[in-house]
Amino acid sequence: MAGAGKERKCILSGEVMPAERLIRFVVGPEGQLVPDLAEKLPGRGIWLEARREALEKALKKGLFSRAARQKVEAPEDLGAQVGALLGRRALDSLSLARRAGVLVAGQERVFELIVKGKALAVIEARDAGADGKKRLRARLKALDQQDLPVVTGPDAEQFGLALGRTNVVHAALTDQRMKSKVLADLARWTTWEPVSGSGGKGSE
Repeated sequence: MAGAGKERKCILSGEVMPAERLIRFVVGPEGQLVPDLAEKLPGRGIWLEARREALEKALKKGLFSRAARQKVEAPEDLGAQVGALLGRRALDSLSLARRAGVLVAGQERVFELIVKGKALAVIEARDAGADGKKRLRARLKALDQQDLPVVTGPDAEQFGLALGRTNVVHAALTDQRMKSKVLADLARWTTWEPVSGSGGKGSE
């Protein structure tokens, strides 16, 4: 996983933090600011915490130009571009985990893995209905597994498309390495695009 185990300094806060909590930017040949989520583009990396408001503040203060020691241009819709890239990366990670056989979808199958102690984390659609959420947490409580991570994922339709299904509300990860990658990619996306509104999907 790109960035795993590394720490970098955010140009806005000055805080040193794990690279998976930040986004790497580089300056292109024409002075344009380019997000580099895969951390593979050539050039000196400029690191910023993965929050939309952090990008807005850094641009307003001219911090990218200061860090690059040159004039840097950024498109007006850069925040939306980064959000779309983060979403695509997170969905690709989910799809990869499914193809590797370490992401299992469907609430009943998730419950089976929890009972067997094989679930390392549960991903819940951001628009999951109240009934589905309540049922999952009741099951975790009954099995004394309330410490099992339950993280917010894409909406049920996006979740389903990533896994080749119609709708997915719950899925479980069963591999530690893939869990780290998927959860890091989801965390950056949901931090950039916070969940809003109430859930609406009650079944799967």
